[in-house]
Amino acid sequence: MKVQKLLNKLVAHRGGKFYGLENTKEAFEGAIKFNYYGIECDIQPTKDKLLVVHHDLNILGFTGLNKDIVATEWEELKSLELTKIEVDKNTYKGKIMLFDDFLDLIKKSSCKAFIEMKETFNIEYVHMMFDKIEKSNINKEQIVIIANKVSFNLLIEIRKFNKEVKLQFVAYTDYTNYIDDCLNNQIDLDVSKNVYYENKKEFKTNIEKFHLHGLEVNCWVVDDLNLLSELESMGVDYITTDTIRP
Repeated sequence: MKVQKLLNKLVAHRGGKFYGLENTKEAFEGAIKFNYYGIECDIQPTKDKLLVVHHDLNILGFTGLNKDIVATEWEELKSLELTKIEVDKNTYKGKIMLFDDFLDLIKKSSCKAFIEMKETFNIEYVHMMFDKIEKSNINKEQIVIIANKVSFNLLIEIRKFNKEVKLQFVAYTDYTNYIDDCLNNQIDLDVSKNVYYENKKEFKTNIEKFHLHGLEVNCWVVDDLNLLSELESMGVDYITTDTIRP
């Protein structure tokens, strides 16, 4: 089973799940320690217009409090302890962190930052995000900006004012509706593994199409080495994983 290429191109999904609670400092530090190729995180705005790192739009599942992040100020969010049982069945605790602090961690490493803009983002927060990236003095080659179909228009807008940054579309099984826009705007594909299972022949054809345009294809969330081997044979460039280690 030959998986050497993709074992060197692993993206830690929301950080290293064996090292801390997802999307927290501890999980990111763990992923950096084990030298993942990339670290994926999710960012969204607070009520007082700060950018924080967290996946869920509501913190109920982590705190028991039914609060949307976009409707809650940072002063309250930073005081909360988050708790979750992770993929290794252990319970982890942690704190929500600011996007600025995430950038400070990443710039000291060789990892790429795969930054997903959540659905509460708008163009104002896009510019705020880029301002923070610029002020952080991080190597711009470490930055990949991601969005799903809800925020796909923001990727198009980013490409209008920034021709260099790497962009990536988080896609599900309806991804073929977005292929032309991705190719025309130099947007990589970040596709669910279910797309591969649904139509392997079409999947391989579309990978080749992206490659012909100088674009890359990521696949998520892959935790099985046999599947990893199959995806490598298909030409997938890297994968996002919860459990596979470099």
